[in-house]
Amino acid sequence: MEYGLRYLGYGEVKFQGYSNSEYANNVVDKKSTLKCCFSLGSTIVSWFSKKQTSMALSLAETEYTIDSTTSCEAM
Repeated sequence: MEYGLRYLGYGEVKFQGYSNSEYANNVVDKKSTLKCCFSLGSTIVSWFSKKQTSMALSLAETEYTIDSTTSCEAM
């Protein structure tokens, strides 16, 4: 009961998502890191940061993966 999400009472409340990927940033296995967060108004309601399960062969493949993963998270 003491914890919760705080929504400020000003402006329009929008659902927004942001994503980022770092291509082959792990020096050991060359796997990319995917990052994403979603906000509702001024409050972050969902986020993740995870390493890909397989090695991407190109930056385009990494970008496709983060876009797909972010879309699934939004749904």
